[in-house]
Amino acid sequence: MSVAVIGSDDVLIVCSGDCEKSRAMISGFSASLEKQNKNIDVSELVLSNDESANSKLFAQAKSPGLIFAVDYGAAKKVSAVSKNVPIVVGVARSQSELKAIPNATGVVVQYPVKTQLDWIKRILPQARRVGVIYSTEENHRWVSEAQVTAQKMGLELIAVRAKTAKDLPYALKDVLSRVDVLLGVPDSIILSRQTAKAVLLASFRKRIPFVGLSSSWVKAGALYSLDWDAENIGQQNARMGSKVLGGSSIASLGVQNPQKIELNINIKTAEYCKLDLSDQLIADAKQVFN
Repeated sequence: MSVAVIGSDDVLIVCSGDCEKSRAMISGFSASLEKQNKNIDVSELVLSNDESANSKLFAQAKSPGLIFAVDYGAAKKVSAVSKNVPIVVGVARSQSELKAIPNATGVVVQYPVKTQLDWIKRILPQARRVGVIYSTEENHRWVSEAQVTAQKMGLELIAVRAKTAKDLPYALKDVLSRVDVLLGVPDSIILSRQTAKAVLLASFRKRIPFVGLSSSWVKAGALYSLDWDAENIGQQNARMGSKVLGGSSIASLGVQNPQKIELNINIKTAEYCKLDLSDQLIADAKQVFN
């Protein structure tokens, strides 16, 4: 695509591959940023998997004052050719992803421990023992924090570590024998497309509800998931970007979580697990799967 010459006060939106799924986020970002900064021009660049081609494309754009990378993949690609321009990342899965790019910050879509446990208490008020399966060292630190938070909230968090996907069946059998609900946390080894069927089938057999990571997990059989609104995330990114353009450093902004939470619910799973969900809860859900 043709790329306009970007001035030091202008903004470059970067996508990797097809950006259609991120269109609402880009729309929210652009509209909000241009409203806050009327004299700023916003351009868009689509990157490929060819780093040399990306370098040529970015060279045409010269040096923008801010880069908005729609997701971590785009941020990683653009950081390889631009290590000095501040980058706001639309969505990242974890803080470690953002820490891997020194000139970037953004929104992490893993909700804080307390937020996740608050929703468990709201949807499953009888649940007292929350299970988690994890593999990575990063999630080990998350588990330590979660156990302290759970105890303060009158809950017990029972965590089982599975070093590889081969350990998953044993970890599932162990944790599901001791908990009232299984909470999914981002973990590329334990929770993936390859392991989804095993996790959901195990929770079904025990009638232990599983809290999924996204609407796709809920559609497949998880009880519910907390989701984020793409346009709202884009607006949140724009507020971060405006601060950078106003002179704030990337480091001073810190990492943020989504400010708006949307709920996805699977009614069939609730019925199968003999759960009574309120009509209001169902009415407030973003997506309801039957």
